[in-house]
This record gives sequence, structure tokens and C-alpha cells, in this order.
Amino acid sequence: MGNFNLETQGDSRTTDFTMNRYKQMMETQWLIAQGMVHDRPIIVRCVSPLERQDILPDTPCLVVVYWEYEGDANGLPLSAENGRMEEFERRLSTALGEDSFGAMVGVQTVNGRRTFIFYVRDVDGFQEHLVAITDDLENPWPIQIEFDEDPEWNFFFEHIYLEQQEGQGEAGDE
Repeated sequence: MGNFNLETQGDSRTTDFTMNRYKQMMETQWLIAQGMVHDRPIIVRCVSPLERQDILPDTPCLVVVYWEYEGDANGLPLSAENGRMEEFERRLSTALGEDSFGAMVGVQTVNGRRTFIFYVRDVDGFQEHLVAITDDLENPWPIQIEFDEDPEWNFFFEHIYLEQQEGQGEAGDE
């Protein structure tokens, strides 16, 4: 992964309609999976179901945000750190969604690291959104960020995406 800058063009009405539909999906269609990797628990959340033809238009930039943390004996975050990560996720997801700039599509937590997966319009705009949500923080978030061009969302579909199996409820179903 490296740094790059893309400019995108498109019919904003189509993008806004698709983004509104996507925002609705983001609020309701998440799949959560738990398992073990090298005797450590792993938790993966992602938007699902999602077909390749339904990806957001004009979001060719993959952003991977890593948050390293001191975890419990199983490598999962302690309550206070988990709260900070949830605040980060909420703030950034809200900021990116407010102006239809991009969206978070997956989160992976394992062995002292949480990884957030976003697709956005461009790197510079993502950085502007990130700066805007950190202005009032006393303690900066301990994050590392990587960017890559991925207009077909290959990283998401090959490494993060989970398909709901028949008989499984969606996140939030009880």
C-alpha cells in the first residue's frame, strides 16, 4: 500500500441516491463473526450482504486504519480502550457519511490490534475529515493509516467480506 491521490467525477445525483441507500444498509446490515487465529479470538464485522455491483461509486480509495492496543490475556481490548475505539469509529463514520465522502465497510479485532476498513473518494479528503474530528481530543488516537487504490473493492471482498450463511441471523437479530 502507498500514498496516492485520485480525483473522481460523476453524476452527484446518482452518487447521493446510492450513498443514501448505502447509509441505510450501513445502519442495518452488518454481519459479525467470531473465531480463533493462533489460539487468539478474532472478531470481524462487515457490511453484508453486499455484491460487487453494489459498491459505492466514486470511492476508489481503500483506507486501512490500524489501532494497536494493550489487551487482555486473549488479546482483546480492555473496556476503556474499547470505548476510545468506538468513539473513533463513530466520529469518523459519521463525518464521512455526512457529506457522502465514503464509508466504513469492515472492522477486524485480533491480538492487540483493531483494523478499520474504509472506502473513500480520495486521500486528501480523508485526511481532512480525520483532522476535523480530532480537533477537540486531549489524547490523540494511536493510529497508523495506509492508503491504496482499489476501485473494485478487491481488498474488502478478498480479505474482510463474510457472507451470511443460511439460518444465521443478522447483527442485532435476537
